[in-house]
Amino acid sequence: MSSISRPNLDPDELIVKAEYFLPVEPDDGNLRKIKDEFRAILRQKEYIQVDAGMDMVGPIHQSMTFKPNLDKSDPPLKWRIKDFFGFTSNTEIPSYQREYIFKRIEERVEDLPFEIEIRFRSIENESSGFRTTIIVVPTLLQQYRQRILTTDSDFDVKTTVKYTKREIERIFSKIGATPLQKPYTEAEVLESEINQEHRNALNQLEYGDTALQYLNEGDACLQRGLLNAALNCYILCIEWLIITHLKREGRRDVIEEEKEEGGEYYRELVRELKDDEYVSQKTFEKLDEMNSVERRWMAHHKSGELAETDVRNVRDRLEILIRELFPRSDSPN
Repeated sequence: MSSISRPNLDPDELIVKAEYFLPVEPDDGNLRKIKDEFRAILRQKEYIQVDAGMDMVGPIHQSMTFKPNLDKSDPPLKWRIKDFFGFTSNTEIPSYQREYIFKRIEERVEDLPFEIEIRFRSIENESSGFRTTIIVVPTLLQQYRQRILTTDSDFDVKTTVKYTKREIERIFSKIGATPLQKPYTEAEVLESEINQEHRNALNQLEYGDTALQYLNEGDACLQRGLLNAALNCYILCIEWLIITHLKREGRRDVIEEEKEEGGEYYRELVRELKDDEYVSQKTFEKLDEMNSVERRWMAHHKSGELAETDVRNVRDRLEILIRELFPRSDSPN
């Protein structure tokens, strides 16, 4: 018996995420109002909250999940006749319901959202409010997971992602939120701007391969949602990039010095870039600021205060540093 051939779909190319800021006093009362607004908006789009019971007891839950309202239809006439004469069993009812829901998913337009998860995190500083993350699984991915799709199925990943992004923007425009991270997929973000020429050059430089190793490990952690581990890897990558640069320029061999005098920390290494001919003043200032911001986040890794946008900002700065320290025209000594 031959198996049905399935298409090869990558969830990282289909799941769309975004982050928004809601500028309100971050208390339970306002969070309830915000959640009520989301319920009303998504109810109009025929979604139901599948975890509504979480708010019934205890403190208000910090997330909410919606799925399409796949109402059960009336059973077919044949089934109703059997039921009338008492010929149906209890096992037939859930079986019929499962078949009906499966059919509804199969018939659903693939570029519509299937699962919408919204997470809230309170921010209390000079700009108080809620940092809100939305994660959307499109119907196309759900169809793939339930083995509905075949290689002959007619679908377009790019169109699905484009529509999903547009739908997220529509939802949050009605809420009046400010975008912190516009809708994106993991595949888009992790399509590294560090091209192969940069990678090859670093691999040939002493200590450069260690910097790339931390970069790759950070990307892998970020892709799995391990934010604190990703942040740690990215900052270690920055340190090793500076170490590689200092060695290439013949200024210092930090690793050899460590064997006799002990190691240096992030701040001391960044200070080596002050007035460096390769590094812009803006990049130096941003890296120097990270000592008091990102490093503090790492110290509080158990508190859950780290946001994905913050980690991606560190990665962006890391990429800029690579482009400045190791221009593509460079060739290793």
